Amino acid sequence: QGTTFVSYGPETNAAIVHPDGKTRDGQLRKGSRLVLKRGTVQLELPSGVLALVEGPATVEGKGRNALRLEHGRAWFQVPNGAEGFTCSTAALEIVDLGTEFGVIAAPGEQEEVHVLKGRVRVHPHGRPGQFRELEAGDALAWSGDDSTFPAGGTGFVTTLPQKFVVFSDDFSDADEAALHGKHPDTGAGPWLVTEGNPLILDEALDSAGSPHKAFAPIDTSRLDEVNNVFLLTIDTGEPDSRAFHSHGWAGVSLFADSEEQIFAGDSFGHGNCWSFDPPGAKDDIIPTNPPLRGKQVVTLRYDFRTGLIEMFQGHDSRGRALATTTIAPGLHFDQVRVGNGEGGDLALRLLRALSLIHI
Repeated sequence: QGTTFVSYGPETNAAIVHPDGKTRDGQLRKGSRLVLKRGTVQLELPSGVLALVEGPATVEGKGRNALRLEHGRAWFQVPNGAEGFTCSTAALEIVDLGTEFGVIAAPGEQEEVHVLKGRVRVHPHGRPGQFRELEAGDALAWSGDDSTFPAGGTGFVTTLPQKFVVFSDDFSDADEAALHGKHPDTGAGPWLVTEGNPLILDEALDSAGSPHKAFAPIDTSRLDEVNNVFLLTIDTGEPDSRAFHSHGWAGVSLFADSEEQIFAGDSFGHGNCWSFDPPGAKDDIIPTNPPLRGKQVVTLRYDFRTGLIEMFQGHDSRGRALATTTIAPGLHFDQVRVGNGEGGDLALRLLRALSLIHI
């Protein structure tokens, strides 16, 4: 039946489960299931069909020219000679007639087919006579036994993404250098200190001893429905003569239109534990589970499409999320703030923001 080869994009968490129990990383065969928790994978079928799948998603191999998309979002490009490629979902059978198309599969919810080029034939499972043929520009939304033709197109990922750094500062400046007016290593403009006088000490931004607040501009204008992943990594050290996260609040915030949308750090009063404080959401303060305390490296992941924000331990978002909440989708963050209140000290060794861009 041939082998479907799997390539993984950055920040991807995926596993392939084979019916024989063997491990063939990067290969999908008939009966194998690809479980994609987050990120993007590229599939190259034996027939030459190319697919890009966005997580969360589950895909099952069905042979040399067929796949089952149990749930998730996928784009397919079918070359000459591979006509007849079939993508099945929980409700639909989608047969290519020489085309490029996208599918959104959500069992028990509305499923969608969007034709970008060529034609496809769509019918509910077990009812091949009840088919619709869709041409370029057409879209079909199916829910239960009802179908509609939604207006407008939906963007689909057509390449694996690349990391694009929009902000970075490792604070590797001379000791006792002032933060105010300092330009980050990568960024749209200098730091603006609005409270206190934070200094660079031992290659870290150190706020020990008094409250501080400082802002820097950040450009996230490239975030959209396709380029929808934004990441912020916070690497902390030990403040001078104090333990990180003592009795007050300390951490990093993201602002959109000058309004704070998400705070990450010690939110004060939650056991000196790393947490979210989402003033732009309905949730209360959300501590990490298991608790993270003191000197840490954490990464925040924001989904522009859904508003989902997650916190991970480490320099990437491939592991298990330790805290999760939802804020408004579609935000373009314009500022990042570092700050602390009385008694809440902070030493920041690295602050880096990037987007995953599909070129």
